[in-house]
Amino acid sequence: MDVRQLAAIVAIADHGTFSAAARSLYTVQSNVSGHVSRLEKELGVTLVDRAQGELTEEGARVVERARRVLNEMEDITSDVSSRHDNVSGQTRIGVIGTTARWLTPSLLRQLATDHPNVRAIVREGASSSLVP
Repeated sequence: MDVRQLAAIVAIADHGTFSAAARSLYTVQSNVSGHVSRLEKELGVTLVDRAQGELTEEGARVVERARRVLNEMEDITSDVSSRHDNVSGQTRIGVIGTTARWLTPSLLRQLATDHPNVRAIVREGASSSLVP
């Protein structure tokens, strides 16, 4: 199992198709297909139901863990680079819809000014869905 295989299965989950996953990874569809096939062979399960075009139950479980692995790897890079006062990486911000429209634009502008190498992922929702 390697990072490219994990990135490929996550990209399929995020983008819906092998072709769209390939575009998001700046590669060709055959590479994504090969990575997923090798991962399936190594794990001994089918991760993507190609007839239905969706993840299998096992595929969804692998994607859940793969996201954590990929995020941890990105965090390692961010931690090391931030030691030199150059904060970079990805941050997740959860906002409640009623306040999001007033607070989020100025927050994102200030984040971009103070830390231009930080990529923000904003998720809007109710507290009950954001807290977990």
